[in-house]
Amino acid sequence: MKQCLAAIFAAALALGLAGCKEEFDYSVSDEHCSPEYWEKLPDDVKQKNLIDECSRQEHSGGGFSKKSIGPDELPKKLTSW
Repeated sequence: MKQCLAAIFAAALALGLAGCKEEFDYSVSDEHCSPEYWEKLPDDVKQKNLIDECSRQEHSGGGFSKKSIGPDELPKKLTSW
């Protein structure tokens, strides 16, 4: 009986932790093209791609109200690629 309860508890715990993963939106928008948003993202390829795409949109006249993004303006954690 104790083994059965332990197995059920372990399975419930695993399922609960799996639901704790935070999902991020990597779509290009005014909100997502800000250094404040980028700091919340995990340091990965998706983050770098979003920053690159936001920069391309800015330089191609994509209509974002943000000023140009230069390396001096990025948070330090975002410049360590």
